Amino acid sequence: MSFTFSPDTCTLLFAPEYLRHFPGRGRPFRLPKLGLSFHGIRDCLCLGSAMQVLLPVHNGNQLPFIFKESCPYLSTEYALPGVAASCLDAPVVTLDEAAPIFQAGSYNFWHWTMENLPKLLALESMGYEGGYILPYNEPVIARSLEMFGIDPQRLLPTGVVYRVKRLILPPRLSGFEMVDNLPLVDFLRQSILDATGTEQGSRRVYIRRIGQRKLRNELHILPVLKDFDFETMVPEELDHKEQFRFMTAVDCSVMVHGANSALALFQKPRSIWVEMFNNRYVTYSNLHTVRAMKLRYHALVEDLELDTSPDMTTTVYDHLKAGMKADVAIDPMYLRITLENALG
Repeated sequence: MSFTFSPDTCTLLFAPEYLRHFPGRGRPFRLPKLGLSFHGIRDCLCLGSAMQVLLPVHNGNQLPFIFKESCPYLSTEYALPGVAASCLDAPVVTLDEAAPIFQAGSYNFWHWTMENLPKLLALESMGYEGGYILPYNEPVIARSLEMFGIDPQRLLPTGVVYRVKRLILPPRLSGFEMVDNLPLVDFLRQSILDATGTEQGSRRVYIRRIGQRKLRNELHILPVLKDFDFETMVPEELDHKEQFRFMTAVDCSVMVHGANSALALFQKPRSIWVEMFNNRYVTYSNLHTVRAMKLRYHALVEDLELDTSPDMTTTVYDHLKAGMKADVAIDPMYLRITLENALG
């Protein structure tokens, strides 16, 4: 069946608003203990890409509405009605039931673990047996699904247009929102530790980043860490289970902000966490971890120096945006004093 879609006249709605207008087209269902609400939508096209654009089918082949995810996050820059229209030229695969579990950035270990995995685990906890639309071949996601024993037959690829008889639409999550939903944070942590187990003992660890946003003066920092009996861990050298289990014996961690910051959720309660930032990219997106685990948290930001200042041909916006990938240099004395005071 071909569908009629006009980007100029399409109405953008949130899923709750849509169901208020058309109550017969689905219903919300809530997990109050986890602070999550999902929405079941009847007869809906799902563009199985990073956009997760959703178009409920009306009047045979009319598509007068478009919405993305079920919380107040109407993202027109991602919905891109023009792109949605072009996707409708592709073959349509019909499914009985499916849940799209994918947000922008989910290839990343932090974004997958903190913003997507909780939704999948919540559905599993309530006995959901349908399919999941997600990029399951991505290494971060594949290892996670294997860790929880998700049947590969339930995994549906992205990049396909699906017509789903009952689509389970999850809410959007972010670390900033989770700071007020500690039951969900606790649920995520315990679910992962149930799958990985824990370690006994006590350790202080420096988590080394490879690739972008590294500690560029590491040679000056390592002697400081050695003075406080830190060991070094490279996450890429361990599988997912080993990473999580390793962290359960950690009394103090030091790391540059990045994907590996997700690991701080699994260190000991009331332990110490030192997170380092460059001077162009400081984001406190892990306060849910700090709050849930009652961590003694220290954020260290590098000094602003001439070689990290924008030149006359660079806009401030471009300069700050480049900071997302820029390496970090922390004053060794700054770190030493922080550890002296934190560790007593």
